[in-house]
Amino acid sequence: DHFKDFYEQQIKNLGYQICYHQRPHNLGDGTCICFKPELFKLMSTKTLDYNKGHKYENDPIFKQNNVGIYCQLNHIKTGKNLNVIGTHLYHHPKNEEVKYLQIGEILDFIQDNLDPRDYIIFGGDLNSTPYANLVNYVLSKSEPEI
Repeated sequence: DHFKDFYEQQIKNLGYQICYHQRPHNLGDGTCICFKPELFKLMSTKTLDYNKGHKYENDPIFKQNNVGIYCQLNHIKTGKNLNVIGTHLYHHPKNEEVKYLQIGEILDFIQDNLDPRDYIIFGGDLNSTPYANLVNYVLSKSEPEI
């Protein structure tokens, strides 16, 4: 919750470049990707807003103001591209379907926009345990159990 007033400068002091996307409505937190600029060149970045662009965007249950961020980095030494996606998914045990919609947005973005020959790193706070249905859904691409 203190990214701008504390963590941002601490991360920069360690020599990292930061791509940050804050949640809407000044909610105080967001998600970031940090990298060493002497190792990687930032090629492109895109913010992901899970409130828009899907058939449920007018349903208040799905308007939870969670976000993600994507960065394409180029490894300076090898010239290989690295696609990095970070996110912080919604958490509420009675509304698991919100997380599935959000993770679906990420998986659609990966499938529609990224070259499968490039490296992809996906991480963040999924608000799930390692063996939860959501994680199994991402790893196996099987239908979720909600």
